[in-house]
Amino acid sequence: MSGGTTLYHSEMVLSEIVHVNEKTFYDKYADGYFRKARYDGRVNPKKLKELINYDHPEIMKDIQDSSDRLIHIVLTTSEMLDYEGNMDLFEDIMRIREASGNVLGINDAKHVYIARLYGVNSFLTADGDFIALDNDNIYALQNERYSKEKIGRDNVILRFDAKRY
Repeated sequence: MSGGTTLYHSEMVLSEIVHVNEKTFYDKYADGYFRKARYDGRVNPKKLKELINYDHPEIMKDIQDSSDRLIHIVLTTSEMLDYEGNMDLFEDIMRIREASGNVLGINDAKHVYIARLYGVNSFLTADGDFIALDNDNIYALQNERYSKEKIGRDNVILRFDAKRY
C-alpha cells in the first residue's frame, strides 16, 4: 500500500473472512471430536461444533474477537466494491465458473464477477483455484501447485512481497 496500490473488497470477501476464520478455530479441536460427531459413518459438522462449543465455551468469543480484528483490517485498508444481486449476475457468475473449467467454485466466481464489474483484473489470494483465471494478475504466495499449474496459462503469477505491497 505504501507503493500506491489500492486494495478492494466486497461483502463476499468479508463473508469469506468470517467463514475461514471460524473454520480455523474449530479445526484446532476437530481431531479430538470426529469419533463422537459421526453419524451414519460421516462426520456431522453441526454435531462437531456443538461438542467443541460445549467443551470450549470460550471459542465463540475468541472467534468473534478474531473476526472483528480481521474485518477491521480489511475495512480500514481497502475500498468496498458494491454490487447488486440478480438473475443476470448469477448467469454471469456461472459463465465465469464454466470458463475456468469449473475449477473456480461459485463463491470464487462471484469474487471475479464483482472485480470485473469495476475493471479489476488483479487478485491477491491464498486460494489456489484462482490459477484458473486467464489474462488476470494473480498475487499469491509461491507454492509448488502454482508453479506446476501456471505452465501454459495466460495469467501472471506474481510473487507477493510484503515489503512492497
